[in-house]
Amino acid sequence: MVHSWAFAQLGEFITYKARRAGVPVAYVDPAHTSRTCSRCGHVDKANRVSQARFACRSCGFVDHADHNGSRNIRARALALRRSGAPSPAPAVPHQRDDRTRTPHHSQ
Repeated sequence: MVHSWAFAQLGEFITYKARRAGVPVAYVDPAHTSRTCSRCGHVDKANRVSQARFACRSCGFVDHADHNGSRNIRARALALRRSGAPSPAPAVPHQRDDRTRTPHHSQ
């Protein structure tokens, strides 16, 4: 059931529940978080060895790819918090949903 939700709707649910519980919400740009070394900051497509493995080509740091990416996202969120800048709303890509489209009739 969770996999059928649009990411935008999931984000709205998380934001609503977090704010209701008094938990701050920060939106960060996820670009290159899976290619960036959370230890030294080196960015390289080759750092992402496989879906599950991260190995930095610069410093040799090895970690599970998702764990490394989550560290980078956390660091970006903390940097936003320290800067005092407001967290921008996430960009929501236009998604096509065939269930809501009106059928075209041929003439």
